[in-house]
Amino acid sequence: MSRKISHSLVSGRAGAGKGGQGLKIEWGSTEPGRLQWMDVDENSLESVWYGERGVFAQTATATNPNRISYITIASTGNATDFGDMVHDKQGGNGCAGNGRGIIFGGGYPSVDVIQYLTIANTGNASDFGDMLGNNYGGGALSDGLRGVHGGGDGVDTTQDVIEYITIASTGNSTDFGNLLTVAGSGLGGFCDGSRGCFAGRVGTGYETTDYGIQYITVATTGNATDFGDLTVYRYSLAAVENGTRGVIGAGRSGGYVNTMDYVTIASTGNATDFGDATIAVKGRGSAANRTRGVFAGGVDGANYNVMDYITIANTGNATDFGDLLEVASTLAGMAGD
Repeated sequence: MSRKISHSLVSGRAGAGKGGQGLKIEWGSTEPGRLQWMDVDENSLESVWYGERGVFAQTATATNPNRISYITIASTGNATDFGDMVHDKQGGNGCAGNGRGIIFGGGYPSVDVIQYLTIANTGNASDFGDMLGNNYGGGALSDGLRGVHGGGDGVDTTQDVIEYITIASTGNSTDFGNLLTVAGSGLGGFCDGSRGCFAGRVGTGYETTDYGIQYITVATTGNATDFGDLTVYRYSLAAVENGTRGVIGAGRSGGYVNTMDYVTIASTGNATDFGDATIAVKGRGSAANRTRGVFAGGVDGANYNVMDYITIANTGNATDFGDLLEVASTLAGMAGD
């Protein structure tokens, strides 16, 4: 039996264009091994790294040292318990793709463990595989399919390594390339679905010339390229994105700052002031639904349970969102459905 196909393949994937139905090929459910065309909504053809549920993995109190909690990003309120991490290590870095959340590494001391969870289902994290080495406090980002981690502190030294995984399948990470120079103490990672950026301190010193933004093309391996500079040179950052704009929040630059700044991810250049966070801290976690970005926790000598949020497309100061279950810092944040 033949079937007339009136749609076409667009940009390397099955799709009908704006606001229409698309076609995709999947394995037949009644006849395993048989390919069949199926009408699908255009959105379901996309690989996504965002969603309505935000998840934060943290080292919290002695009674809950491996806490994972979650929020509904579109509505304000306090966090709810999600489950437990495999390892009670703070300083892991989070990203997500198509509903699966990833936690890279963590410390102290640093570990090479990669963990994963299904964001829509509460429960404990599971082992995914291993990083190239022990790592604490780098940065992570995703294009929905590939999770990429850059920088961080190893056992004895700060790293310039970029490595990646395929989020849908478990296994060890693979070498991607190198950052412009070594980078530790928490990079803010964000992505527009094609270009991934790491923002924050690079180099081993604290000179202002050692801070900036660098970028990669997520789908192809290779070394990072200079993007531009932050408005305030700082480290231990968190970042959110809406597919077009990346917003980098808070951090430390000598003292702790509440600065937020933004870039247009597709075009290189220096960051622009966005507004102020509700607290001046480093070591926050972040999650976004492509409209609203949420920043959680942080430390300025004492840890905080504060969460605040922004509308990514509109500049301005952050607004209170609610509280984490405990005070926490250096959280791995991610979002999905």
